[in-house]
Amino acid sequence: MQLSLHCKIKFVLLIPSEKSVIPSYRVEILQKPGLEIRPSLLFMAKRLGSQLFVSRLSFYTTEEGLRRLFTPFGAVKEARILRDVKSGRPKGFGFVSYDSQAEAQRALRGLNGRIINGRLIFVEFAKSQEGEKQKDQK
Repeated sequence: MQLSLHCKIKFVLLIPSEKSVIPSYRVEILQKPGLEIRPSLLFMAKRLGSQLFVSRLSFYTTEEGLRRLFTPFGAVKEARILRDVKSGRPKGFGFVSYDSQAEAQRALRGLNGRIINGRLIFVEFAKSQEGEKQKDQK
């Protein structure tokens, strides 16, 4: 099935402010008069999830400590730290899930690049497992 929209889509790079180090994009649709574009057809826009990947955690960080760290930015659904199967020791990274994308975005802006328990941590949106499986199959 081939889909033709007959319109131009313009991606505009927004310069990050001092508070945000993450560049973002704005999508502008330049449509012809009389052409209706339904939101369901705009499949190009990447939807960010509400789960965050947190890397470079201190090995002394607990799941409860991770939850307390991220709670000021919204209601945390789940906070988990991955552990080595054989030794049971933390691997130094984990995941935090929120109810909404807005809460996750606030946490990302607030904690990415901060020093927590003596370690510089990085926070980013988690990649979906479905997307990873599709890449592996190609």
